[in-house]
Amino acid sequence: GKARSVLVDGEAKVIGALLREAKSPFKAQNAHFEHSGRGNNWALGYYGPINETRNGLVDAAMESVRKELEVCDCYRGCVMMH
Repeated sequence: GKARSVLVDGEAKVIGALLREAKSPFKAQNAHFEHSGRGNNWALGYYGPINETRNGLVDAAMESVRKELEVCDCYRGCVMMH
């Protein structure tokens, strides 16, 4: 099985490496990152550049969290790592 997790990053490098592993325990549909990266521009923050086609990393990540919680039989909590 795959891990019940949501991966979020401002750059694609780390998450891409995790997903490329042969036996990656992570679901690709729950990996959210910006394709352009942040380039150490912290003013972009977690939301990043918002346009009509993308509502930002937070919205996409929260949608994945919602979907993962909906399939749980007994939700007991979550762990967030930074």
